[in-house]
Amino acid sequence: MVLNTRADAAIDSIAPAPPAAPNAEHSLILRFLEETPWANDLEQRQLEMMARHMRVMYADTDVRIFTEGDRDHFLAIVADGKIDIVKEDSHRGHHVVVSLNRGKTFGELSLMDGGPRSSTAIAKTYSTLLILDEDSFDDLEDAHPAIAAKILRVLARLLSQRLRMTSGRLVDHLQ
Repeated sequence: MVLNTRADAAIDSIAPAPPAAPNAEHSLILRFLEETPWANDLEQRQLEMMARHMRVMYADTDVRIFTEGDRDHFLAIVADGKIDIVKEDSHRGHHVVVSLNRGKTFGELSLMDGGPRSSTAIAKTYSTLLILDEDSFDDLEDAHPAIAAKILRVLARLLSQRLRMTSGRLVDHLQ
């Protein structure tokens, strides 16, 4: 099912991809993962295991993937399309913080800390996403703790890089 909700109306959940044989979906996810920066950080068998715990989601143009304050916990990797990450300011204005394209990861903060979403994610074009939700990550962690630890290290590095970038931008605004 393709999401048809527009950005001005938040959605409760993301619709799953059309049913596919588990092997076909796993192969599709693995192929997408192999074309992302995750392939630089994980060995082939680790990518395969990660792919087995993910699912494919599709979002139409202008669909909210999640909204600032939501309490769903999943990360997404852009397999195709463009996603805008939007923050609300104190005057209820909305600002695009970053636009993400193929291979970029977003939403990982809520997966790691269990807190509410710190921003809104909106599909700016028809998009295909790879989703790793909290329950699937917990299953992966139980079955393959070393792979889960490696994924967490990659996410920690990603968050660290984003914090450094944000700190640099903040300094520019303080001057």
